Amino acid sequence: MDESLKVLAQQLGEEEERMKEDLCIGRAKDFAHYQHACGVIQGFHIAQGLIATLARNQMEDGDDE
Repeated sequence: MDESLKVLAQQLGEEEERMKEDLCIGRAKDFAHYQHACGVIQGFHIAQGLIATLARNQMEDGDDE
């Protein structure tokens, strides 16, 4: 995996963990805030999946050369 993709995936993972920790300790002010945080966490998962796909495609393209 490209180094920049590794760094990006790591940063997304760290942000996701921070948001999860905030939810676990009850920092959601109300249900709307909780729903928003869940949506952001879902977005992190989607982004990490896209990064993994991109890295896999780059590796496959490198194998073809």
